[in-house]
Amino acid sequence: VLLLDTGDKVIADGVVVESFNLTLDEASLTGEGDPIHKNIDQDPWVRSGTQVTEGSGKVVVVAVGPHSEWGKILAMVTEEEDQQTPLQEKLEIVATAIGKVGLFVAVACFIAMLIKWCVENKGFPIKKINDHGPVQFFLYAITIIVVAVPEGLPLAVTISLAYSMKKMMKDN
Repeated sequence: VLLLDTGDKVIADGVVVESFNLTLDEASLTGEGDPIHKNIDQDPWVRSGTQVTEGSGKVVVVAVGPHSEWGKILAMVTEEEDQQTPLQEKLEIVATAIGKVGLFVAVACFIAMLIKWCVENKGFPIKKINDHGPVQFFLYAITIIVVAVPEGLPLAVTISLAYSMKKMMKDN
């Protein structure tokens, strides 16, 4: 049993068993601007998340937490926040593609520089590895990978927004 009085916030769903001019503001749940009178005969349902604006009463609790009306609404809201928008999904695909292209370019540059170095030095001289050799080529490849991802994401956003703008202009 939940005892309600003027100014209380209702913390559980329930059914009114005793009402002394009990009036609730259900605007937070239903959008109803007018306070609603609750009594045993006409409207006995009291919902969590509402505010007692006038009177007092006793309520038998039937649902609390995630099982209450307020809890169900909060669960739906937090559930929807995890979903990505279509723009975010497309940007994620584009960013992944840019990352893969950056990795491919880095590997291709490393292999091309290594082949050129081997041809110039007539083989693979171990003594010249650090003298503008494979170690530096590897560092260049890592730099290409690191630069490709952060530089590619703003580009992906710009291209995506420009494409969307063109599409909207064509529709109008």
